[in-house]
Amino acid sequence: MSGAFEAARARFETAVRELRFAAEVPQELAEGVRYALSRGKRLRPILLLMTADEYGASEARAMPFALALECVHTASLIHDDLPALDNDPIRRGQASNHAVYGEAKALIQGDALLNYAYELLIESATDPAAIRAATYLARAAGAAGMLGGQYLDISSEGESISEGTLSRLIDGKTAALFRAAFGVGAILGGASEEELRRIERAASKFGFAFQIADDLTDAGYGSSPSGKTDGKDAAAKKNTFVTVYGATRAYAEMTRLLTEAETAGKEMFSYFADLCRSIREGVSKP
Repeated sequence: MSGAFEAARARFETAVRELRFAAEVPQELAEGVRYALSRGKRLRPILLLMTADEYGASEARAMPFALALECVHTASLIHDDLPALDNDPIRRGQASNHAVYGEAKALIQGDALLNYAYELLIESATDPAAIRAATYLARAAGAAGMLGGQYLDISSEGESISEGTLSRLIDGKTAALFRAAFGVGAILGGASEEELRRIERAASKFGFAFQIADDLTDAGYGSSPSGKTDGKDAAAKKNTFVTVYGATRAYAEMTRLLTEAETAGKEMFSYFADLCRSIREGVSKP
């Protein structure tokens, strides 16, 4: 990725390290939250920051929203990894929270991250655009977005589902938070409804392609380690584009979506072509 992306990552990492918790928070709870936040690609929050910059919003204005988005995403990973769901002992190249702290404590650590995200959003919702951005992120993370996708994911394990249901699963589970990343950044910069709809179309295609790339990596086609236990999707009989349609069709669909996303997004974002290229280059052709 570009130098601007890496510079934004460095500033975001500093902001993560500077997060502070109230004195009343139990020490181990705060430790578990910091442990979960200590690693990650940071793609979603950095995209939020870069989009905000392209639409004229300052980084100081956008940073609390980027932190909130990362908290939401990280909370979802803690919960995904729990024995009741994916039962994965590895996340982001290190032991999952439940493998370190136990299932019950990890559950509460995820809850704490999610609630902290809303603290950040509420504290930052000081004007109409910020209120709109906070609401947009909250909806993307909720039952009509990320949580709804996760629900379809666990409900359909071992079952045959339609292409439409698979699309809704992926759209909610993954694309929703990418729409939030691009959309919140643009909203903070004063994007119009028409601009937001165009952004959502490009973000949806990118998010769908990102999930297929992740599924291909799980199946052994990634060019770098996934940071979690590979082969889990097939073993758990999960419905992914790869397990349902095979790696060859999945790769073709990923490539098509990235091409369409790049065409739609590069007119709005200077970084979008590099972004799509990085996803494409991270997966080997089956």
